[in-house]
Amino acid sequence: MDHNFSIYQLYQQLRGVSLSDALTAFDNLIENELNYEVADRYFGAFGVGNVVQVVNAPHERFICYEFLLTMLRQKNITKFEKMHKGTPYYFLAWTAFDIRDYERAIYYLDAALAEDIRLWPGQWMNTPIGMILTLQDGGTAIRIIQEIRGKFNEIISQLFTDVQITIDIRTFIEKFVLAVINQDKKNRSIVTSLYSFILEFYDREAMLLLRSSERGTIEPFLMHLLKGVVIFETLIKEVAQKNSWKMDSGSQRGSDIKTLGNLDYCSAFTSKYCRLQDQDTVHNIQDVLNLISKNDLETAINVTYLLRNKVSHDLRWDDIFDNPINYEKLFRQIINAILIVIHKEFLV
Repeated sequence: MDHNFSIYQLYQQLRGVSLSDALTAFDNLIENELNYEVADRYFGAFGVGNVVQVVNAPHERFICYEFLLTMLRQKNITKFEKMHKGTPYYFLAWTAFDIRDYERAIYYLDAALAEDIRLWPGQWMNTPIGMILTLQDGGTAIRIIQEIRGKFNEIISQLFTDVQITIDIRTFIEKFVLAVINQDKKNRSIVTSLYSFILEFYDREAMLLLRSSERGTIEPFLMHLLKGVVIFETLIKEVAQKNSWKMDSGSQRGSDIKTLGNLDYCSAFTSKYCRLQDQDTVHNIQDVLNLISKNDLETAINVTYLLRNKVSHDLRWDDIFDNPINYEKLFRQIINAILIVIHKEFLV
C-alpha cells in the first residue's frame, strides 16, 4: 500500500475529515489576516489531537501531524512560516513523549515554545507548552508533566555526594529554568536537554536489560552519556562567562575558559570545586569507571570531565556495559556533576 495513502486513511479515521479538506481550508486562509486566532482555529479544526487520560494511538497521531505540516509547507511556504504553529508542535511533542521518542519530543517542545515566546514573551510559561517546561500542574499533557517531574524527583532523591544539595521543583523552576531561558533564548537547549537526558536514562537502562547474549553496539549508551557531559560543559561555561572567569595560571594566563581542561588553571573553579585529574593517566572508559571509588564532588566532576575527553573522540571502546550497573554508575556521576553546578551557581 502507498505510504501517503495509508496516512490519508489514518488521518480521516482520527479526525473525521479528509486531508484534502484540510488543504482546501488552508488555501482559503487569507495571508494578511493569518493571526494567532485564525491559525489556532485552523489547527483546532484539522489537527488530530491526543487523548488526555490514556496513551491512544500516539504514533499514528504523530505521523499525521508531521504529514499535515509537510503538506502545508509544500502548498505555501510563506503562509506556512507566517502562521502560528504552537498547537501542532505541542501535539507533536506530546505524542512523541507518549512513544518515548524523546529527541523528537524535545525538538517539537522547543519549537512550540519558540512560537509561544514570539507571541507572548512575558507569559509563555502559562501556555500549555510552558506548563510542560515548568512542570506545572494543569494543561492537557498532565501525564507528561507528571512523568518528567516524577523521574526528576527520583533522581534528586538518589543523589550521593558530599555536597549538601537540596533541590525542590519550585526553586529549580524559578531560579534555574526561568532564569536561564529569560536571560537568553539559546539557553532553552540546556533545560530541554536535561529533561531528555533524565528520561532517556530509564529507556537506555531497560534496553541493556533486554540485550542479546551476543552483546552488540554500545553507541546508544555512549551517546546518551555524552549528552549529559555536554550539558555539564555548557553549564560550567555559562557560569564561567557570566562570572568572567579567566585562567590565572599556566601558559595561557588571562585567557577565557574555552575547554573543560582550562578550568584546572582557573582558581575560581578549583577553589569552589576541585582540581581535574590528569587525563593522560586514563586510557579508556574502564579506567574512568575505576575512578568511582567514592561518591563525592571530586569524583563526579572528574568522571564527567574524563568521559568528555574519551567518548567524544572515539566510539571503539571495550564494552563495559555487559553489566548494566556500570552504565548506571557513570550516569549517576554525570547527573551529580550537573546538579552540583546547578545547586552552587543558580539555586543558592
